[in-house]
Amino acid sequence: MIDGATVVEASVAAIGADQAFAGQPLRVSLRYDSDEPDAPATLVAKLPATALPMRRALSGLGWYETEIRFYEEIAPNFGTRTPRRYFTAMAPDELNYVLLMEDITSGTVGNQIAGASLDQAQVAIDELARIHAAWWNDRRLDDLGWLRRGAVRSIERADFWAGFYERNWPVAQELMAGILPPEIVPLAERLGPYYVDLVGDAGDSPRTLVHGDFRLDNIFFTADGTPPTIIDWQLTTAGRGGYDLAYFLGTNLTPELRQAHEDELLHRYHDTIAAIDAKYSYDVFRNDYITGLLLVFGFWIQTAGASTYPEAGYPLRDSALTRVSQALLDLDAISLLD
Repeated sequence: MIDGATVVEASVAAIGADQAFAGQPLRVSLRYDSDEPDAPATLVAKLPATALPMRRALSGLGWYETEIRFYEEIAPNFGTRTPRRYFTAMAPDELNYVLLMEDITSGTVGNQIAGASLDQAQVAIDELARIHAAWWNDRRLDDLGWLRRGAVRSIERADFWAGFYERNWPVAQELMAGILPPEIVPLAERLGPYYVDLVGDAGDSPRTLVHGDFRLDNIFFTADGTPPTIIDWQLTTAGRGGYDLAYFLGTNLTPELRQAHEDELLHRYHDTIAAIDAKYSYDVFRNDYITGLLLVFGFWIQTAGASTYPEAGYPLRDSALTRVSQALLDLDAISLLD
């Protein structure tokens, strides 16, 4: 990439400071001592969170290591567009991680709080279905020893996550009084005893590569209709694909858009998967989707009630939880907890 030139100056600016809670994404502008046609003028550096409690917690969950491993071991032969990796290094015992990668400057990045257009939703779901189909029950998932099983929350720590939900629900309920729809309270209170099983089932076959944070702010849409670029692979796991779809439809679409087009978008995804696995029926898939919504709700309750969650993230929290709550109510998800 750089043959003879030397970097003589670098300036750094924060990226997405209002939503970058898990780490420090930085744009680095570079100046060289000579012309180098292939040398990047800018790159993105991802570093761990500056707050030590957050850095320690997310390092313990494997988030930083997972993204570095993804770019080292999966991205080079990945069919989906991702930023090019320039350099990675980590020292987990010292809580130090660094990822240098391509600065994506083309395309339009989505905005989760604003919500997706129907066109964006169709493009995103087509790409998600391609990712999931390419890794559907693939033996490579077992060969990657660092890849956790489950849908974001690893099955090995299901008891911990269930307890975390039980502790954080009362906190989140108080923090979000007047924001959460009151009709969601019976479901939220009933979810706790089922949480262990939901987390465990999310790691069962058929499994695929789960992005874990498949949302508009991690998708760069192109103007020419070519596939988008997907970023932010910290939460990647091997699990049921319904979680990714639930996260996207449940928190990135306004309730009105989701209600109008949910069936169409679900069939759009399932048609791609059914083409490679005819045994994966629509009924099973729809159950996976609703289960995914329950897990997404649980994830955000855990996040909202955590002492490390920053105030700057409240608009994202409020948007995600109100939307996924409405989706659960619309689909009568509480019936799965009987």
